[in-house]
Amino acid sequence: MGKSESVSSNTEDRTEEADAGSSESDENEYQVIRPTKIERLLRDQTELQVSPEADEVMVEALNEVAAVIAAEAIKVAERKSGGSTVKPHHVETAYDQIKKPHNTIFRAINQINEARDQVRAAAEASPFSDVKIND
Repeated sequence: MGKSESVSSNTEDRTEEADAGSSESDENEYQVIRPTKIERLLRDQTELQVSPEADEVMVEALNEVAAVIAAEAIKVAERKSGGSTVKPHHVETAYDQIKKPHNTIFRAINQINEARDQVRAAAEASPFSDVKIND
């Protein structure tokens, strides 16, 4: 009976250890981006000092983006192929769909700027205009 007591005692110890560290392990369970890689990436890109907090914020942001892309890729796979397998083209489609609203906004800004330039040119060419337009 001594062996079974030690087994249950070891199991309880591991459970207590897991419970004690569960918030940390839960937090990092799906952490795809590793802090050391980001630290190296940031430091290789600049001569500036990079604070550890900046590394942490970057890791959190990239992991959040990865989770959004993963969720969207799953939706795409379910919609396009019955959800049996998430394939590379599902991930690419998901990423494109996530970027699409942002790209649309930039295209709209460019169209507005072009229209503004056309209106400005028409106003400046008008024989009835005595006002100079300043930016």
